[in-house]
Amino acid sequence: MPSWSARTRIEVNGQPASVQPTPGEYVELERQWSPGDRVRLQLDLEPRVTTSNPLVRENVGRVAVERGPLVYCLEQEDQGGGKQLFDLSLASGAFESEFKSDLLGGVLVLRHPGRAAARPLSAQPLYSPAAVRTPVESTPVTLLFIPYYAWANREPQPMLVWVPDASHTRE
Repeated sequence: MPSWSARTRIEVNGQPASVQPTPGEYVELERQWSPGDRVRLQLDLEPRVTTSNPLVRENVGRVAVERGPLVYCLEQEDQGGGKQLFDLSLASGAFESEFKSDLLGGVLVLRHPGRAAARPLSAQPLYSPAAVRTPVESTPVTLLFIPYYAWANREPQPMLVWVPDASHTRE
């Protein structure tokens, strides 16, 4: 069973299989098979947020978005409101899925609540005393994630896989 599928279901001839699948392990279906037997495998395709090992310093405080075996990303063109990609972060909330047949030949996109820095991060000082550092003010936005395999098929533009995570901070 794929390790990314937390809630896999297996049915044999319309009945739950006698074994419970464990993500990342093989499943063995032992039975007397007959012609016409049918096995149905239902994989968990709910979008999920993934973190990396803290030793990957570049990803500390960031998360990636996945659905099934696919990694998703943010591409500048898909983020409305004129906000720069690097001013965005993921907020608490749920994913919404939508199939867009007119985008890159048809892809399933994911929408998720996010935050956009009220003042572009590029306009803030590069260095400031830690004692006077103030939290970045932000406003709510909706982030649109596309499958990673589909990026760079339009105009050249910024892209992010590892998105700053604002879901565990006060907004």
